[in-house]
Amino acid sequence: PEGMLARIKMEAHKRNIPYQSLLKLWLSEKLDEV
Repeated sequence: PEGMLARIKMEAHKRNIPYQSLLKLWLSEKLDEV
């Protein structure tokens, strides 16, 4: 969804990293929890 991507891009911008990197970071954290 568009809104979700916009939120992800905003979060990435706050951290000053590309949003793809943020997605990978979140994915690896989620996988570690499993």
